[in-house]
Amino acid sequence: MRRIQEGKMPAQYTHQIYAETLLSLLPEEERARISDLPAYYLGAQGGDVFYFLRLVTSGDGNLGKYLHNTDVYGFFSEMLASLRRDGSSAALSYAAGYVTHYALDTVFHPFVYGTTEKLIAAHPKSRIRWHAYIESDIDSHFIRKLRGISVTDYVSPLRISELDVPALYAFLSGVFDARGRRHFSLFLFRRALRRYFLFERAFTDRTLRRRRMLHAAESALHCQRAFSSLCRRTGIDENCLNTEREEWRNPSDPSFRSHESADDLFSRALAEGERLTGLFFAALGGAPLPEADFNKGFLSGVDCSLPHVKPEKNNGAAK
Repeated sequence: MRRIQEGKMPAQYTHQIYAETLLSLLPEEERARISDLPAYYLGAQGGDVFYFLRLVTSGDGNLGKYLHNTDVYGFFSEMLASLRRDGSSAALSYAAGYVTHYALDTVFHPFVYGTTEKLIAAHPKSRIRWHAYIESDIDSHFIRKLRGISVTDYVSPLRISELDVPALYAFLSGVFDARGRRHFSLFLFRRALRRYFLFERAFTDRTLRRRRMLHAAESALHCQRAFSSLCRRTGIDENCLNTEREEWRNPSDPSFRSHESADDLFSRALAEGERLTGLFFAALGGAPLPEADFNKGFLSGVDCSLPHVKPEKNNGAAK
């Protein structure tokens, strides 16, 4: 069975709700340019969709991994170049959504990895896949807080049938081609979208029975809880939200320390999203795109030329 990549789902729902919230805060002139909402919401899922393309199983040939870890500024710059030439409404809306994914990831992922580091140290023998466990509870929390319902009752508004798939394919495949990545077909892009939506459905259910079944199977097999950790839950672990505002650090930048909670981070991400969206639209009009602002690793939150440090078990401790 292929290894589930960190950095992709859950958190789909948080990205969706964040994109909706940010859109309502943007100036009217920017909001009016985001005319294709399905494309905007797909863009808000960022590179996560491309983990499902599976051109190869590992390395930078995996476009999801490439988008999260390398060439961040180059990809943004190429999107801008394409939009300046002949950007469709679908392409422009997708790119605006992609900016929201970047803003949210670069704010939240240092916290997710910092919390992972702490949970590994506190539970060195646990088989839980902490990254997925934390992001799953963050999803459940923001649905409850911002939509007033349980995660089991939430239905994502994003639908393949509402997407202009050929227009999005033309835009994205052109950007990847220009960056020297391996070409992929429209068929493979459609398949990646279907797999992405199937993944979302597979790990959310109204009765939570699926999570219990997966947990039981993993326990019986004495294997890592990779799949049950992906399932969204109604009982949220407050450690995943840092409600007590304990100190955490970014493993990729140990000098960065914070006491922010998940709610604090969401507020900071909204401010960052407004700022970055403004810069992106200004660049679309001819202003330079600031490299320092658009070259952070989606997972590390620091310049993507620097190493992304993931907490791992090392004789019962985080390293």
